[in-house]
Amino acid sequence: MFTPIALALGGFFAVLFALAFWASGRIETEEDFIVAGRSMPGWVSFSTLLATWFGAASLLISADAVYAEGVIVTALEPFGVATCLILASLFLVKRLRQEKNALTIADIVRSRFGRVSEVLLTVYSFSYIGWIAAQLMGLGGMVHLFLGIDMSTAILVVAVVLTLYTMMGGMWSVAITDVLQLTLLAAGLIYLSVSVFSVLGDGSVVRGVDAIFTRTDPASLDWIPTENLDQFVYWLGLYIVGAFGNLSAQDLAQRIFGAKSDRVAKRACTAAGLAYVPLAILPVLLGLAARLLLDENSSSVIPALAVQYLSPTMSIIFILTIAAAVTSTVDSAMLAPASTIAKNLLKPLLGDRISTLLLVRICVVVIAVLSVSIALSGSRALDLLQGSYSLGIPPLIVLFAALYQKTFYPVAAVVTLLAGLLLWSSDILLMLVGIELSALAGSYIIITMLFGGTALYIFMHGFCGWLARHKPAHT
Repeated sequence: MFTPIALALGGFFAVLFALAFWASGRIETEEDFIVAGRSMPGWVSFSTLLATWFGAASLLISADAVYAEGVIVTALEPFGVATCLILASLFLVKRLRQEKNALTIADIVRSRFGRVSEVLLTVYSFSYIGWIAAQLMGLGGMVHLFLGIDMSTAILVVAVVLTLYTMMGGMWSVAITDVLQLTLLAAGLIYLSVSVFSVLGDGSVVRGVDAIFTRTDPASLDWIPTENLDQFVYWLGLYIVGAFGNLSAQDLAQRIFGAKSDRVAKRACTAAGLAYVPLAILPVLLGLAARLLLDENSSSVIPALAVQYLSPTMSIIFILTIAAAVTSTVDSAMLAPASTIAKNLLKPLLGDRISTLLLVRICVVVIAVLSVSIALSGSRALDLLQGSYSLGIPPLIVLFAALYQKTFYPVAAVVTLLAGLLLWSSDILLMLVGIELSALAGSYIIITMLFGGTALYIFMHGFCGWLARHKPAHT
């Protein structure tokens, strides 16, 4: 299988490069590179939104989580993430697109709360690095497994390919290749699902799905646990991360900014949110099916199902499915922090000595190098950075304040952002000394960050307003 797999992956990446090369011809300014010249049509906007959110985590990690814990984890995938896209359509699209000159979330925050808040928000961008590293390890591991290439070499090769095509065309490159990646991902996942469900249903997909729900332990099918407080808190923490943790994400904002009209952006977010559930529910069902078909100690259940129930030819398509899932996540995750770090952290310091466009491309390389370094350093380093999901919540509080308030006090934004970074730093410090928080404790932290952070911002805003009203008049 070495030769056909190598040819398939080679062809896949060749097509990505061809599309990126085409996209590079449309890049003249930083606006073209960061937000595709604000001219993406509806089908591209929809595809890149769905492909970005439906990545390797949705395909692989959620199936493994369902296999281990049951459907309680669907609070994050797919329901939390689908909610995020719908909320973006309802509450963000119109307000974000009124910011005609903004290319990043930090641009908006700077215009309301000043330079310190802009820099603090940029620091949050570094949380992408751990996620990118995890994806590189996933795709690198697959290349290592199927082609026999050394793991470190495989990670480097994958990173170089993804970095080059992201640098070539920026947001246009990412968006156009997402269309291809989403098509492959959906086709491979649907085919695997049909194959597995048919096995369970003795040739009938419908009977197979019915068998999943009739033969699975009812305790594992408790979608929203309301009878146990700890379980409910765990579910709520997962849902908050999915629904709110990515609302302030730069990659979401770039796709909203990049649509050619307000209507296109709104419809793309809504359609992606609605399409997310039926597509992402398939890994959930596969995770439940794996409980009935695989050994109790099985890991990476979707690859295990593919190896067992797909023909050699279809296994190659499945490998491309994984490659599409990872690449659709990584290219976006590289471009988003690179755009913010270049435009909002480095450009104000360097001035006219370097163009923003070149600086963003350099930052894409820097992000890639840092991600590869973490991926090569081992899972322990990854653990320190993987706890960054909840980091999207303090920027979300500040972003909503920037978009919906009429009076702005920089101190309120600075304190809220600093509190989030302090909580994240405390979590990392505990890991460094060997104390790992339970999933339940993590949910309490997430809930505290959302409600406590909101209360903190409201208090600081009110306090600053009170001081402004009672400031002694100068004589």
